[in-house]
Amino acid sequence: MNCGKKSRRNTPIASRLAGPTGRVVGFDMTEEMLKKAQAGAAAMGAANVEFREGLAEAIPLPDNFADVVISNGVLNLTLDKTETLREWFRILKPGGRLQVGDILVEREVPSDAMDDISLPRPVFDAATLTTARCHPTVPSSLDTPDRRVG
Repeated sequence: MNCGKKSRRNTPIASRLAGPTGRVVGFDMTEEMLKKAQAGAAAMGAANVEFREGLAEAIPLPDNFADVVISNGVLNLTLDKTETLREWFRILKPGGRLQVGDILVEREVPSDAMDDISLPRPVFDAATLTTARCHPTVPSSLDTPDRRVG
């Protein structure tokens, strides 16, 4: 499962990795991005791909659906990062892998920078980041024995 933003690029690549018997489902919240993603998949000849409308915080898939959840630059756009991660773990199969490419900050962001809409927002607060340093896979509140961040 590929969640939003880069779905038009990453999903066709994921379809190659999944192989002819695998399946890739890409999600985005806008019709415009879904159309771009469908065009990209068609241009690459990715027949094992489908795109659906949905939010990162509420993926319309059943529990234990995906072997891999991919997110590239989406987590920092969600309001509740912990709930979004819980949702992604919900749809992962036991032993599944979460691949996230996003922005983390190690120190407090100055208020004038937080007010600048052109700058990325921090993904985790200091407490979560400290936990992540101690346990580099995921924040301890999300860690389960059968689902790991890769």
